[in-house]
Amino acid sequence: MQVNVTRQVFLNDLSSASGITWHNNKLYVVGDDAPWLYILDEELSIIEKIKISGIDSLVNGRMPKSVKPDFESIEYVNDGCDEYLLIFSSGSVQISRDTAFVVRLDPDSLKHRNLRPFYEHIKERALIGTLDEINIEGLAVDEQNIYLFHRGNVSGNFIAVFERSPLMAYLENEPAAFPEARNYHFELPEYDQLISGFSGACMMPDNKGILFTASVENTADVINDGEVLGSYVGIISPDGLLKGTYRSTLVYIDGKTLPVKLEGITIKSFENNKMIVYAVSDNDDGTSEILEMEIFY
Repeated sequence: MQVNVTRQVFLNDLSSASGITWHNNKLYVVGDDAPWLYILDEELSIIEKIKISGIDSLVNGRMPKSVKPDFESIEYVNDGCDEYLLIFSSGSVQISRDTAFVVRLDPDSLKHRNLRPFYEHIKERALIGTLDEINIEGLAVDEQNIYLFHRGNVSGNFIAVFERSPLMAYLENEPAAFPEARNYHFELPEYDQLISGFSGACMMPDNKGILFTASVENTADVINDGEVLGSYVGIISPDGLLKGTYRSTLVYIDGKTLPVKLEGITIKSFENNKMIVYAVSDNDDGTSEILEMEIFY
């Protein structure tokens, strides 16, 4: 596969972008220390902000690390009679980072649910040690399943897969138990002796697979940031999910590795074996970037 960066836009007014999805010629973006859902137009300008977090204590426009909900993933979903956005916190800290949001677009509504029992179930099924924490950084949705991507720079990369209908019933606070997790482990590529970790995902068109990002960061835990060395873009085929196989490539610009932390990815358009995608980068300083890229696969 080949990835070409065609546009790189710096966003000073969008803090720590970590998830992105495309719908109806608009981009919907969340940041891990921002209380808002951002809506951007095709010119990559912010046209609206929707408050989704109840936290009002901001420092330089950012929620403090100790209390931030750590929104890491977002996906647009259309089930035929309803359309909504799913937003997940990472789960990497109990209480403050344990929430999922269901944001309906028409009419506007917002529901949320604490996910700690759900995240503990994922940890148990994945055999994550008690001293390590879950770290959900990517989300993809198809007609049958919801896929949650655990960033495993500490405890191993895996995808937790759930049946969509029962999980949505649980997320919408209906009297329903969450379904059992099916976990699929992946050995992602290393760069400069550091293991890359899942950081974003979305479904490809026509059930051709899952598009994902995996970033390389010099840090030994799930909380603290480190030096960013680069990011991969990859594709997991339907068979690859079962086998733990994929195709991937580092993102380059001008022949050099692009030292950015890609945190989310979404598909704008596709034709034959070419996709136009947007990816977001968290600069770890309260600013963000959006990259438009061509992917040939």
